[in-house]
Amino acid sequence: MLVTVIVRSMGRPHLRDALASLCQQDYTPLEVVVVDATGGRHPPLPDLPWRAGHEVRMVSQGRQLPRPQAADAGLLAARGEWLSFLDDDDQYDPDFVSAMVVQTALHPDCLLIYGSAKIIDENDQVKSVFGSPFNRALMYCGPLFYWQTALINRRVIDLGCRFDETLPVCEDRDFLAQIAERSEFAFVPVTATRYGLTTGTSGTTVGDNRHPERHIPFESRLRAKWAGSGLYHMRRAAQGCRIAVASYFRGDVDGALDQFKALLAEYPDDPNALHGVGRISLERGDASAALDPVRRAVELMPAVTEYRWTLANILHVLGEDEAAREAALIVAADPQFRDVAQALLHELPAPPPTSPPAKAPTPMSIRASAALDTTNSGQISRLAMCPCGSGLRYKNCHGRASAPGVVDHIASLTPQAVITAINMARRLLDAGEATQALDLLASMSPPAVNDAPTSTVAGAILLECGELAAAARWFSRALEIDPDCPAGALLNQCTEMLNATTLAASAHRQVSVVRERVARMDVPLASEDPAVHIIATLSSVGGSERHALNLFRVLSQHMRAELWSTDTPHASVPAALGVKTIAPASNSFPRTGTLVLIGQYFDAGDWMAQTDFGRIVIRNNLDLPQMLLDRVTDLEMLRKRFTLDFNYPSDHHRKRVGLPGYVEYSLTDLATFAPREVASRQGSSGFVVGRHSRDDRLKQHPNDASFFRHIVSQRHRVRLMGATPIAAALARGAPEPRIEIVPFASEPAPQFLASLDCFLYRAHPHWYETGGNAVSEAMAMQLPVIVVGDQVGFAELIEHGVNGFRVATEDEAMTIISQLAASADLRVSIGQRARETMVQLAADQTQRTLSFYRDRA
Repeated sequence: MLVTVIVRSMGRPHLRDALASLCQQDYTPLEVVVVDATGGRHPPLPDLPWRAGHEVRMVSQGRQLPRPQAADAGLLAARGEWLSFLDDDDQYDPDFVSAMVVQTALHPDCLLIYGSAKIIDENDQVKSVFGSPFNRALMYCGPLFYWQTALINRRVIDLGCRFDETLPVCEDRDFLAQIAERSEFAFVPVTATRYGLTTGTSGTTVGDNRHPERHIPFESRLRAKWAGSGLYHMRRAAQGCRIAVASYFRGDVDGALDQFKALLAEYPDDPNALHGVGRISLERGDASAALDPVRRAVELMPAVTEYRWTLANILHVLGEDEAAREAALIVAADPQFRDVAQALLHELPAPPPTSPPAKAPTPMSIRASAALDTTNSGQISRLAMCPCGSGLRYKNCHGRASAPGVVDHIASLTPQAVITAINMARRLLDAGEATQALDLLASMSPPAVNDAPTSTVAGAILLECGELAAAARWFSRALEIDPDCPAGALLNQCTEMLNATTLAASAHRQVSVVRERVARMDVPLASEDPAVHIIATLSSVGGSERHALNLFRVLSQHMRAELWSTDTPHASVPAALGVKTIAPASNSFPRTGTLVLIGQYFDAGDWMAQTDFGRIVIRNNLDLPQMLLDRVTDLEMLRKRFTLDFNYPSDHHRKRVGLPGYVEYSLTDLATFAPREVASRQGSSGFVVGRHSRDDRLKQHPNDASFFRHIVSQRHRVRLMGATPIAAALARGAPEPRIEIVPFASEPAPQFLASLDCFLYRAHPHWYETGGNAVSEAMAMQLPVIVVGDQVGFAELIEHGVNGFRVATEDEAMTIISQLAASADLRVSIGQRARETMVQLAADQTQRTLSFYRDRA
């Protein structure tokens, strides 16, 4: 059986040692394919004593090849039945291939088998051994093994596995993930690979973190690409542990231990299950049996204090006082465990005298130290030093009426002046002048800054404003300067947002797979019960909760329907609705019929295991693909068969998700949200523009304070409910008596809307409004609505200039506001058409909704 070893090479001196280790292999026939990644500049292969049955050849495409392309070139050139990839700075022991070939016969159904690697330090000494059992819940969190230790069956080529050219880093783990979708992996007892802690083929140092800016973006892309499979298995493992813990607290300790062990059989090395086994063993007096699993859990997740606390107790029982003290000292740093850790430390013998510990370094602030003199509204003070670096005051330099703007000269600023300008942009953003802040940053180049905190500040401004690609460049620059600065976490957040679409697509594909498995489950389908049970978190009342109330209002008139809350209902929920609170301890929860979950973001509860629903409908009302996958994974683990359906607050969101389902727009109560009477207006001076929302930062745009200031500068009034997140920004300018902030829920929504002439809706760049109850309610109140941007699902029902307005920019919105303020007839005509739209929608949708819940059409 021919085995091929592929070596991607840049012609470095290490290549000779790698090839020498292949030359010494005791297995034949062996093919060695060296891929010339230099583009034709590769030196001749070294003259080595290849044995009979070994063949070595070089393949080249006449151009320099990035890592994934070089790997694909080797993959497609290989002739062996089994393949391996060896980097040009790693080596195999002489029996690697022969030992692995023996293992292939023991695992005939696996497309990939792998062993452990000996980690070799700069002195050519074995530093450690790396390799973990195959665990689908952990493989996407980091490598379980080095791919140099693997043999891969060439069938993967016919199955379409290739190297992703968009991943110049992590391409090997992506390739392994593709194979894992098609086969289990086998972890075999072979440790014959020498992995060097030297400069790898990526040009970075393997085993350290000196270039996080090169790795973080591609790690994020890799996680997003395989999010569906990764999140699914992580949820299964987490829920399995949760079930075991529940058994433990019910007093079924044997059952809990069996469940933890069963989970470890499915997901070897699961840290929670390891800790559970160790904890129970310790409580049963077998500290020796507890030590290894808990120590392994700490190795896998060193940041989990509870694991370390259990380890400290195990070591104390075993008499390993110094190790117990070390663990307890780490535990004591966590406020939740400080008291118990201190108690354990008092029990331990006094440690020998040592030198005082070094003082921990103070974390670096992400704000630059250079201060900037600005006005309260974020504008540059006339008396401040000009940020162009001239040494003159702003009023005598770029603040002169005839002078060009500062931004026009940013490119020629001194480094210190750039730092000052970035701090000015921060102050502008804090004042709600996001557009000005972005204008100031637009002409700056990250390489012009050599200060990590300042680069981080620039990136944070851009991140907040939704300029993700630009933000990533600034964070990367900060990490180039200081790999340990706080920009690493921000770059990770930024790249996750850049890859959000990829993650969502992967998660939704997995949702579809799980949904099909539930439908085919080999258990009886529950008998039909016509009752519909609507569940929501009614302890507060937002858009989702209002939809639950409206849906109940519609369904209860035509069929048996019950409304449930996961917690005590909010005082504003009418008692007449007869809301029931889910209380498993009192056996208060629905059991059969159709279950309607208004949202995927709340915990449905362990009581679901005691139910027998024939149909479950999930209201996919927020853009939370991970939580939707968590929800359907939990439902699959019930091991029950039922029909699983989805519905959506807009067709826009349904298409974005890509899963089948029914579009169920917000069912606004047209009797409550009725056209206002002119006499109900709370004020009489000026045209009133307003909006209402929850007090949530993501419901406000970073430039809202500036925009509202501009609106009142045109002699209009602004009235805002739920605008606490921008109150501080509004307060930075001169007092604006024509801007009124109304506390959230301080007056009923219809009363608030009755005080407006125009409803304006725009959300944060990070927020996607899947529906928009506030928009539908304003339209029902016969208000002209202006929606800014394309991130509002309900806006698909607005026909621009007919029943409302859809605009892209503040300038366009301001033009519409001026037109509405100047024409009462325009306000009336737009408002009437808006109301008609809602009336017609209610009539059409009521019948469709009844059909969906009653007839399953």
